[in-house]
Amino acid sequence: MIVWGIFLAGLYLLLRDLIPWLKSQQTGETRTKAYNSKKVLRSEEPERFVALQKNRTDGIVLGLMVIGVGLAFLLFGIFSLVLLLPVGAVMAYTRKRAQKRMKAVANEFS
Repeated sequence: MIVWGIFLAGLYLLLRDLIPWLKSQQTGETRTKAYNSKKVLRSEEPERFVALQKNRTDGIVLGLMVIGVGLAFLLFGIFSLVLLLPVGAVMAYTRKRAQKRMKAVANEFS
């Protein structure tokens, strides 16, 4: 369940900045993230526009990193489940072997 939460959080963080970034790349205007957001045009303030776009890409990278962590959790969980079967088989085999030895020792002393 936690993996789904991590994926959804990463997707939210990714899309929160990706959609405005794509729109502003197409139209040439972006808005600041503040409460009273201002419109910034690429043609009028190119340095500020680039800085705002860089902030958006930082948010996109953060969302991708969170999705990567979720993927790592998922792969680790699958890997641990895959390892559980051989470990269980080895434990069952050693227990069966130990019971045979215990029976042999018990038969010797009886």
